Amino acid sequence: MLITMKNLTKLVMLGLLLIPFAAIISLGDAYAEETVTVIMTPGSGGPGCEVENKCFDPGTITIPVGTTIIWVNKDSQGHTVSSGNPGDTDAGALFDSTKDPAGFLIPPEKSWQYTFDKPGEYPYFCIVHAGWMTGKVIVTEAMPEPQPEMPEEIPAMPMIMIPTDNGSVNVEVTIDKGIVHGSEFMIDPPQEVKFDLKFLDPTTGQPLQHVNYQFQVADASGAMVAHEMGIHIHEGVDSRSVAFSDKGSFNLMIVIEGTGINKPYDTAHSGTASSMVTVTPEFPLGIMAIMAAVVGIGVAATRFKNPLKL
Repeated sequence: MLITMKNLTKLVMLGLLLIPFAAIISLGDAYAEETVTVIMTPGSGGPGCEVENKCFDPGTITIPVGTTIIWVNKDSQGHTVSSGNPGDTDAGALFDSTKDPAGFLIPPEKSWQYTFDKPGEYPYFCIVHAGWMTGKVIVTEAMPEPQPEMPEEIPAMPMIMIPTDNGSVNVEVTIDKGIVHGSEFMIDPPQEVKFDLKFLDPTTGQPLQHVNYQFQVADASGAMVAHEMGIHIHEGVDSRSVAFSDKGSFNLMIVIEGTGINKPYDTAHSGTASSMVTVTPEFPLGIMAIMAAVVGIGVAATRFKNPLKL
């Protein structure tokens, strides 16, 4: 069937009219009642689960107003969900699964649910196993409080993760001046640069303890600009400073002798981590500074009614 231009226009207009209704439906879904699940854990029919507050899992749960909790029995015994604390005269007054027409107990692999429509703290327990099966529901206002604005992130310092030649240690190297270009550092002389070092286990990512290492920086001819030996650190974190007065290429070497307090060291974490340091006054720091100044002038010029003429 051919669609005339007139009919096509009608179809487009009808589609536009339906957009607000679709938005309303979406909003309705966004504010639809939420459900969460609490598990009556396997073995909760006997004491022991209360040690870790895991008879009901989670033992304490925080939900917004209007949320429905579904208790699912994953134990081999029947249980109840009754409001209050064991021994309360009004236990079960707010909600009580024993009053369900389906039966006094919630059988294994069956569930029971209740919707919380008022804020507050609601302890509950299993009447049959009141000595250990207890839980708590904390109900908060439906609309969360507005979150404070997060401060602007501080730009990350230039960092390179350098593995040792045998892959047993990752050395995180951060500098306080300069930039990272690919797998090497670039700095602008003359200045002193601080190298922050973290010695990490490549498997866990955690800092190594009692690291023994050497810190070396040599120029292209092999002459040492910095050479520190016999360094011992306790917590896997250290800092070393190097003064660069001349441009050129430098080899940064961190030789890890092993871990431990006394020799012989444990060499399970050892090896050499190395990277290049390029010291040049032309690129990229000088050019970047000039470009930043030009951009700054341009931004300032746009704020005036009569543009600046350069």
